[in-house]
Formats: sequence, C-alpha cells, structure tokens
Amino acid sequence: MKKIRKGAMRKIYCLFWIFFLPLNLFSQQIENPLNKLNYSERIQERVNQGEIISYSIVEYQEDKKIQSFEVYGVGYHKRTCKVAMRKLSAYENYPNYLSIINKSTYDEKKKIINFQISPPILSNDIDVYIKIDRIKDKGNYPFQFASGFFTALKGNIELTDYNNKCLFHVTAAWSGAYSDIPSPILKIFLEVIIKTGLENLFRVSS
Repeated sequence: MKKIRKGAMRKIYCLFWIFFLPLNLFSQQIENPLNKLNYSERIQERVNQGEIISYSIVEYQEDKKIQSFEVYGVGYHKRTCKVAMRKLSAYENYPNYLSIINKSTYDEKKKIINFQISPPILSNDIDVYIKIDRIKDKGNYPFQFASGFFTALKGNIELTDYNNKCLFHVTAAWSGAYSDIPSPILKIFLEVIIKTGLENLFRVSS
C-alpha cells in the first residue's frame, strides 16, 4: 500500500475545511432561536411570519387574598439587536414612544428606571421603579420592579440575533396582595401592554 505524501495530505485537509466548514457555519446560522423556547409550533409559525405574540396567566386565591400572574411576549424586530437598541436604549425618551408613559428617568449608578405612567385600568398616575441595565445589544437582561406598582415583580428580557433580525423575548412574574384589579381585566391589560408596547418600540426603531 502506497504512503500518501505530505503534500497530498495537506490538499485533502484543505479540501475538507473548504467543503465542510461553510456547511457547519451555515447550520449554525439557520438555527432559529425560537426553537429553544417553550412555545407551540403554531405560535412559532406566527412569530416567524412577523406577528408579535403576548399572553398571560392570572390567578387569584380568594381565601388568601393573593393574586399572581405570568406574562410573556415574543416577536422579531426587523433590525439586528445592536441597531434596534441604538434608539431603544435611551429609556429617557420612552414618553415619546409610548403614550402610557408620562415621564421617564434613568439612574446610571443605581441602574433604575423611573416611569410615571397612566394605566387605563387605574384612575391615578403611578410611579414604577425598574432595576435593569441599559440594554445596548443582544443578551439576557433580568429586571425587577424595585418599588411602586407590582413591587417585587421579576422578569427577563432576552435579545437574540437571527438572520439580520432581533428576537425579543420578554417574561415576567409577580405574586402579592390583591391588586384591586379583577383578574380578567388584569389579564387583558398585561397582554395589550406587552403587545402594543413592543409594536410601538419596534416601529420607532426600525
């Protein structure tokens, strides 16, 4: 059996990387981040078609006067995460983007946003204090309501680049004393605020 010369081996090695490395990179590129999330095929199909999906689960334990909810939002921004967040990272400008927000400030040192909002389900304006980093690119960003409305609410914002778009995935959960907002109304409010909020933010940053 003839030995394969070093030059021939080098050519075979090069051909291997020429043909198989692009295939490997391509397989990584086409992996849809939605596949890693626990959503039905129908929801994934709607999101892939450009729809923003939001839904919530609201429960009330009447004997303990405890109310709780989970809320989810997911959708693709038409630009990459870094491009989208060039504008959306300026939390101070959110009153210009979302009608529900009257005033907005951000403490860089404490990493806390203060939103003064006018929820349609309440008669008075309220202050919401959210502890979160200033988001500028893809990644996972946990947040928490530090005080005010729904204190101790915890959630996460995950941004993932895919095919020159950015997948926004927002989750949040809260449990506490009854909010005085009937659960069916609270459910509608949560779903509408997430869906319309993402739609408006996507529009102004596209």
